[in-house]
Order: sequence, then structure tokens, then C-alpha cells
Amino acid sequence: MYMPLVIMGYLQAAFNAILIAGVLYCLLQFFLTVRRDVQIKVEEQLSGILREIANCSKQYVENRCSPELRVPAMEKACISWESCMKRDPSVVGRAKLSAETFAEIINGFIEPISYKTMVHAILIDSHD
Repeated sequence: MYMPLVIMGYLQAAFNAILIAGVLYCLLQFFLTVRRDVQIKVEEQLSGILREIANCSKQYVENRCSPELRVPAMEKACISWESCMKRDPSVVGRAKLSAETFAEIINGFIEPISYKTMVHAILIDSHD
């Protein structure tokens, strides 16, 4: 007599568990994808900084900027190259890159929607 209700309760609980697991899986995949995108951007920025440091080092050496060889006319440029060479490449703004990545994701969803579609959706919604 109560068996169908008990079976329905178990089926409902199993369905809810599967549904929650699916939503959690999608959220986890979204988080991992964003994290991977941020890591790729960090690596790109890091390689760019390393290229700049290498270029500054090259300019510093080619223009004989060591203090005993430096000519007065090159003082400003040499100081600039020296400070560029001494930069810490590991200091990358992860928070800024994360925000940029989220902005790109949101733009990726919104850009394909035309203004005509948005106006149409607003007008349909306002008539209800």
C-alpha cells in the first residue's frame, strides 16, 4: 500500500541528487575553464615581461651603460634600462587578469545578441 509512495520518494531523491550533481559539475567546469584562461593570460604576460627585460638588458650592454663606462648623455636611458632589467617578472596582476577574463566571457555571451533582438525581447516582456 505504501510501497509506491516509498519508491516515488526514492526516485525523487535520486533525481534531485543527479540534478544537483549535474549543476555542481557544470559550475566546477566553468570555474576550471576560467582559471585555465587566467593562467594562460598570466603566462602570456609573463613571457612579454621577460622579453622586455631581455631587450632592456641587451640595450644596457650594447650602449655601455655600466657605471664606469656610461657617458653623461646616456644617463637617463641607462637608468631606465637598468630599472627595466631589475623588474620582478613574477609580479603579475592576477586579479586584474581575472577581471579581464570575466569581462571577456560576459562580452562573448552578449556581443552576438543584436540590439534588435534585445529590443524585441524587452517589448515582448513588457506586454505580459
